[in-house]
Amino acid sequence: MERAKHTQQLIDSLSMGICIIDPVYKVLYWNEYMHEYTGIPSGTICCKPLGDFFPSFKLEVYTERINSVFEGWPPVVLSSRFHHLFIESPNGKLKNKSQDVTISALVSSEEGAFNALISVIDVTESNRQLEELNMQYKKAKQDIEIRERIQSKLMDSEIRYRELNNMKDKLISIIAHDLRSPFTSLIGYMEILANEPHKISQNRQQEIIAMLLDGTRQTYALLENLLLWANMQIKGGVMYRPVAFNLEAVLTEVVAKMKHMAQRKEISIVIECKEVADVFADVDMVQAILRNIISNAIKYTHPKGRIQINSAKENDSYAFVSIKDDGVGMNPETIANLFKMEKSVSAFGTDNEKGTGLGLLVCKEFIDKNKGKLEIISSLGSGSEFKFTLPLRSL
Repeated sequence: MERAKHTQQLIDSLSMGICIIDPVYKVLYWNEYMHEYTGIPSGTICCKPLGDFFPSFKLEVYTERINSVFEGWPPVVLSSRFHHLFIESPNGKLKNKSQDVTISALVSSEEGAFNALISVIDVTESNRQLEELNMQYKKAKQDIEIRERIQSKLMDSEIRYRELNNMKDKLISIIAHDLRSPFTSLIGYMEILANEPHKISQNRQQEIIAMLLDGTRQTYALLENLLLWANMQIKGGVMYRPVAFNLEAVLTEVVAKMKHMAQRKEISIVIECKEVADVFADVDMVQAILRNIISNAIKYTHPKGRIQINSAKENDSYAFVSIKDDGVGMNPETIANLFKMEKSVSAFGTDNEKGTGLGLLVCKEFIDKNKGKLEIISSLGSGSEFKFTLPLRSL
């Protein structure tokens, strides 16, 4: 008797609810914690059906599982994460509580029979702490993601700063040398014509005028590329206005305007256009692309050489333009550095023509802007082929 009393005192002192029911769900034991937790005294609930106080114990979805315990099967665990409030109080006292309920087999005094021991643990505070930790984890994760984005932007800014610095150095070099040198030559020739016209033969005067014209055209082309490229570095600097236009007509027009450059080196330019009616791109940009690539081909083609220009459909969405020369060609390293501002260096042409490499940078950006792709095939001594695509319709 004393031992049973001691056991009851021990169970009552536990910080968890303990209830024992028989196979017909009649309450056999109800500890003090359950009294305090639910507000239902032991004397009120003992010897009565548990389902009369807690309707969940009448639901088939639960009784099927609980009944297995009376046969000695493993415990039934009803976690607050997956089940609604299982043990409720008549006065709504437990409305905002969370609980974990475990129902285990308990050997009965009858041989081979089992009762069920129901343990109830209030996990409201631990769930709150877990939720708080989860929120802290999410916040920490967000903070890390924000820091990573900021770090990425800082790295991008640093890369952009270096690029701008290289661009600035390149611009200064072009303005100080490449743009200044032609004017020095032009001024020298003009001074000869202005100061000593009577000492110069008519043939020589015509040669000087031809050189002045050629130098002026080259300087103008350099200025044009310089302005185009500089505008592209400014957001919104170059307007993109795509329209449908006849590619062959534009190609023929650009080549006609550049014939004088080719004729001076006795270079033949052959155009073949097949199956291409219209493309959808910015006409001004396409003209600039063609001028620069053809000018480059003339520059690096030997006198009496040949430039082949082909145009046709690439597929149902794109047309291509191929400009191929039989000039000096390029090695892989030169090709790799063509579009790197800090490494782009223009070699002298076959007639000692000077350039800056700026024209190809303009071409690349304009081709990208028009949703096309640029491909370069070249090897030293075998010439170069510049092939780019343009969309046939709006993409």
